[in-house]
Amino acid sequence: MKRGINLSHWFSQTRLPDHPPLPATATDMQLIRSLGLDHIRLPVDPVFLREFPEGGPLNTAALKQMDAAIQLALAHGLNVVVDMHPRPDFKEQLENEPEFFNSFLEFWKILAAHLANYDAEHLALEILNEPMVKDPVQWQAMADELHGAIRTAAPKHTIIIGGAEWSNAEMLRQLVPVDDPNVVYTFHFYDPHVFTHQGARWGEPAWLELKGVPYPLKKNQGAEIVQNISNEDTLAVFQDYIDQQWDAEKIKGQLAEAAAWAEAHGVAVWCGEFGVYRAYSDPDDRARYLHDVRTALELQGIGWTMWDYQGSFSLVEEDTKPSKSDKPIAEALGLKEQPLK
Repeated sequence: MKRGINLSHWFSQTRLPDHPPLPATATDMQLIRSLGLDHIRLPVDPVFLREFPEGGPLNTAALKQMDAAIQLALAHGLNVVVDMHPRPDFKEQLENEPEFFNSFLEFWKILAAHLANYDAEHLALEILNEPMVKDPVQWQAMADELHGAIRTAAPKHTIIIGGAEWSNAEMLRQLVPVDDPNVVYTFHFYDPHVFTHQGARWGEPAWLELKGVPYPLKKNQGAEIVQNISNEDTLAVFQDYIDQQWDAEKIKGQLAEAAAWAEAHGVAVWCGEFGVYRAYSDPDDRARYLHDVRTALELQGIGWTMWDYQGSFSLVEEDTKPSKSDKPIAEALGLKEQPLK
């Protein structure tokens, strides 16, 4: 899992009118492979496969669709991470309702037993995308239980575990590794959100007013943008962006801390997500940021999976069928389309 891409909005994040499913085709898989990527991360909403908290068997039709996607990727020489990727309300219930969490544990036992039929060299299991649990101690206990349930059902497969409260690099360092050499620890890197999520309708309300935020930020640019911000919360987060002075060196420092944690514990880490929302970011700045994060990760020997292939952070050009890679973004990621042998 050195270089990969997230296939979002296929089996998760599809329950909103403006987010219809975005299935990948054999042509997409061929493009992904030809760019030199070696794996995909497949986000799957648990409710796509099963009712919660009622329980019962997995939905046969949904399971067949997910299996077809996995098999399509494997057939094109891509390794697969199956990532449990529920909506925020589901994660809130996991945190606050013990019976709901027990239902999720039972679900993972059934799903892991099914996924154990795939070659352990080519498929990994990610227990939960961006847990919202605020208390690292509580999340540690939950993660340990999930790990145990999955390991019993899938004794040979790599299990992927992230930290509490959205799985950023700081929360990664709060984790205590489990006694299992076949575990990879994951974190997501979107700092600074003022740049990567500018204008986004989700997350912090302060991001919504910010559009055209540059990266890196020159001092005179900050003063000009501040004059056009009316909301106090937005002004505060943007002033913090000015003060932090984000650039390639700062990103290197942040990611070096994740690598140091991994080295101290003798474990592997993997960046499961990083990216920039396309709608309001300058294309050159977006490419520059992706280049800086990618090169910093590779400098530390950390594998990565960009968010995402054809969503609102996409690697491919928008509204183009068949999909074509966005060349400046591909170049920023160190990718170049090559004929497949």
